[in-house]
Amino acid sequence: MGGFIGRSDELEVLERLYSTPGHSACAIYGRRRIGKTTLIDHFCQGKPHVLMEISGGTRAASMDGIRRDISRFTGKDIGELKDPRDLTDALGTIDAKEKAVVVLDEFPRLVDLFEETPGVFQRYIDLELRKQNIMLVICGSSIKAMSEELDDSSRPLFGRFNPRLKLEPMPYIDARGFHGTMSEEDRIRMYCIGSGVPMYHEIMDRPTVRENISEVLLGNGGLRDEAENALSKELPSWKVCRSVLTAIADGATTVSEIAGVVGISYPSCQKHLNDLTISNFVETYLPWGQEKPVMYRISDGIQLFYYGVRRGRDSAFPLGSPGKAYETLLPLIETFYGRRFEDVCKQYLRGTANVESIGSWVGRVPRMRFGKVERNDSGKPVLEDVDVDIVARIREGRRVLTAFGECKFTSSRCGVEVLDELIRRSRSASDSDNRRYYIFSRSGFMPELIERARSGIEDVVLVGMDDFTRWADGESGTDH
Repeated sequence: MGGFIGRSDELEVLERLYSTPGHSACAIYGRRRIGKTTLIDHFCQGKPHVLMEISGGTRAASMDGIRRDISRFTGKDIGELKDPRDLTDALGTIDAKEKAVVVLDEFPRLVDLFEETPGVFQRYIDLELRKQNIMLVICGSSIKAMSEELDDSSRPLFGRFNPRLKLEPMPYIDARGFHGTMSEEDRIRMYCIGSGVPMYHEIMDRPTVRENISEVLLGNGGLRDEAENALSKELPSWKVCRSVLTAIADGATTVSEIAGVVGISYPSCQKHLNDLTISNFVETYLPWGQEKPVMYRISDGIQLFYYGVRRGRDSAFPLGSPGKAYETLLPLIETFYGRRFEDVCKQYLRGTANVESIGSWVGRVPRMRFGKVERNDSGKPVLEDVDVDIVARIREGRRVLTAFGECKFTSSRCGVEVLDELIRRSRSASDSDNRRYYIFSRSGFMPELIERARSGIEDVVLVGMDDFTRWADGESGTDH
């Protein structure tokens, strides 16, 4: 896959900053493999620039690498650099007639090597940078470290770097571009796994879903150990975080539940969950209509694939037989797609309607049996735990309606029973009078459901793969 994909909003911000006369300073940060370097390389094309990556080795090795980078850019040997003060002195000698982009990649490593770095750069920005025609960019993969340096008002660099761009995973309409030769449903499968993390999508470059899972995730193709590697690189307390993810994958959702399963205190569990959330491994949510407690679920596809599909099963599948592993695990993989498909459906709804709020609903409703409410020996209704995949508040002019969505990534076409069940559950989820029902289906719809949607008896929208394609391609509307 060639060419630059996505990040149009971030590029627009950077270009606007670069075109502003005089000096400027900004920060770009985000988890590993999120595309920081690719974005910077693309932005710097055609502009005078120097990219300095902090190696994270010894002080001498790191400073020597920076010396070579600056010397190469200026065309003259700037001499030995021993510390950050020497570095900022060297930056102060850059005399750029055309605005130059100066990038310090992995800035937190420089802070680790030299604790005086933030104070030295504060003085450089306040006293020297303002005299130069330079756009200074600092980058970092440690979201926590970058946030501490830039957002803490007691730290020297507070307020010095604006804007601060935190790169998030790409939305589906951008990430699907990495898999341009695939069908729409296979692109969705790849997004379920890669979650919009550019490097994951680039590594999964095989022509079929089966090959990508067999070779890349289950074989030696590059992402087999990524779930643990990503945790260990991002989070110092990754072993405890691994236990937290295990608890979430096994059904614990609140801080209290997770802390109890892992065997740690509530405050400690909250800290680890905050770290996992800021690194985009998990996300918080509140069931529709509830204010507490905040709940947690795994949002990163690689982590969810490991904990939901592979965990505890690797020993049965040697590296030499990934194809057999794929066939054996396929039922679990299909369930995994179903859990992740909801995210794509929510993105579709946000992209095609004026959504004011969106979430899901979980609750207890009477169990139905042969079309009637099932009752126990005492005559009371038997209750069951159910959910509604999507509940959203949508505004259309002065009209506000509540949308209820069912997301089906199965091999069977959806029939009227899917709509009837969605209507039944929606009555418990909300008492709204203005209702719309969305059914998202990978495999399409039975004729009787299509006819009922067209009848206008209920406000029903059927969304199939062709509709996802039109939306992602910038078109609008549905067939049904």
